[in-house]
Parts: sequence; C-alpha cells; structure tokens
Amino acid sequence: MTKELQLRIVTAAILLLLVFLVLDKASNFLFALVMAGLVMLAAWEWTGLAGVKSDKIKIIYLFVVGICLVSAVYFKYWLYFGVVFWLAAFFWLPLFPDRTQAMFADYKINLLSGLLILVPAWQGFYFLQDARIKIFLLLIIVWSADTGAYFIGKKFGKIRLASNISPGKTLEGFIGGASLALVTGGIFLYFTNNLYLPGLVLILLVTIISVVGDLVISTYKRQTGLKDSGNLLPGHGGILDRVDSLTAAAPGFYLLYNFLGLHS
Repeated sequence: MTKELQLRIVTAAILLLLVFLVLDKASNFLFALVMAGLVMLAAWEWTGLAGVKSDKIKIIYLFVVGICLVSAVYFKYWLYFGVVFWLAAFFWLPLFPDRTQAMFADYKINLLSGLLILVPAWQGFYFLQDARIKIFLLLIIVWSADTGAYFIGKKFGKIRLASNISPGKTLEGFIGGASLALVTGGIFLYFTNNLYLPGLVLILLVTIISVVGDLVISTYKRQTGLKDSGNLLPGHGGILDRVDSLTAAAPGFYLLYNFLGLHS
C-alpha cells in the first residue's frame, strides 16, 4: 500500500466519521450551518474553476452565494433551477470541448453555473434533513456507485464513457457502480420497507445523475488545467473533488423520492 493511498484512507475514514456524527447528533440548525460552510468552501474553489483571478471578485461571489443560501430556505425553486441545469448538462457534455468554448470563456457565466450547482445541492440536503434516513440512502447510493465504478472500471474497463472529459471512466465501471448501488441501496430499502420497483428506479436514476455531476465538475477542471479543485483534503484534493457527484444527486434525489412516492 502506497503512502498516498494510506493518506487517502485515513482522510476518508475521518470524513466518514464526521459525516455520521453530524447526521446523527447535529440539530437541524447546526446541520444546515455545517452544510452551508461546506458550500462556501466549495464556492471558493469554484471561483478557481471559473477562471476568476481577482480576490475581490471571489469575496463578492462568496457574499452572493451566502445570500442565495439564505433565500433557499424559503424559495424552493432553486431545486428546479438546478434540475434544469443538470438536464442541460446531460446534452452539452458530449460537445465538450470543441463546441463549448464560448460557454467557458466568460467567468461570469461560469460563476452563474456555480450558483446553479451549489445552491440547489445545499437546498436538497436542507429539505432532506427532517428525515435523515433519506440522506443515508442518498450517500449509500452515491458512494456505492463511485466505489463500484472505480474498482470494476479499473479491473475490467475498456469502453470509455466520456473520453473527451474523463478517460478513466468506462461503461463497465458505470455498470459496476450501478450494480453495487442497486445491491446496497436495495438492502437499505428492504429494511425501511421501500424495496419495490420505484425504489430501484430511484437508485438507478440517482446513479446516472451522480455521474453527470462528476463529469460536469471534471469539465471545468479540464478547462482550467487543474487536476483537483483544491488541496484542503489530504490525498483527496478539494471539497468539490469529494462532493462533485452529490452536487447533482442531492436535488435530483429529493425531487425523485417524492415524485416516485416513497415514504420515510
């Protein structure tokens, strides 16, 4: 085991412990505050991915993000704005990079995209916090999909899923990740009396959405020539590197969970 892998495992273990402590012990206010803090850190990283050089503009952007988070407590439609963005992303991802130059050229457009990524993600978690068992299911789906995709893709991956964005991602990896998510998520749904077709549909759709989130963040990193969004997490990069899949999955999960008629 390499030193880098050991560092990644230690950091992941600490993060996992903190996540479960917050989910289990934090009040709704503290939970929302912790999530807001993570979003603000991610927003700072996003300014780098957006191509912003001025510290003044970065600080103003954080202020704007903060205002938007406050508005998201009362204005539910941020979720729908986010869904529209992710649906659009599903169609422009195959066009990267040859036909998306204009979209990435203006940092103002990139900053707006950041709002449509980060604020709906926070709102998704905010609305899920009253039944945190749903958040556990969301995390199980996304983490299982990521884990399965990594190991199956590394062992058997041949057909590239998005060679223009992330050459390491393969169709075999996606199938492996979706399969693991269906197994682990299915077990979770069984013990919460939700194991029927809509629950399995939820798992599969959220897995697809999470992959789109991962790929979108990757496009911005590729555009700016960055390997990681930051260096806050030893062995893992930045906050955005760890929550890229969740930025799309959280709002999608919240809306789909209710649309498919699952119960807490």
